Amino acid sequence: QGAELPIALVYALSPLILFTLVRAIERMTLRYWVLFILVYSLGVCIEVRIMYIVTFMLCAYMLVFFPWQRLGRKMLLGLVTIMGLGMLLNCFWVLPTFLGGATSTIAQIT
Repeated sequence: QGAELPIALVYALSPLILFTLVRAIERMTLRYWVLFILVYSLGVCIEVRIMYIVTFMLCAYMLVFFPWQRLGRKMLLGLVTIMGLGMLLNCFWVLPTFLGGATSTIAQIT
């Protein structure tokens, strides 16, 4: 009765997610990386399964177009900080799922 709506919303957000990633790679400022991680986390909160596909596509894009030769200590520290922020933004559902015993309940249901 509406399970397709979150999937369609994440598919609609995926060009915005890719755009914010491209903008963050081009500008290499904290502002654009935070914007990217906020939009990405919004997609994860809406529909995790479709974000697996989007994440695969973003990783492929990063492998091809990320300026690895410019990767310095400051940029590496910024990327680690942004990934940590992304994990913190998703702690509200990740921690209860893995530490609260929900995985056994999910396994019983499936």
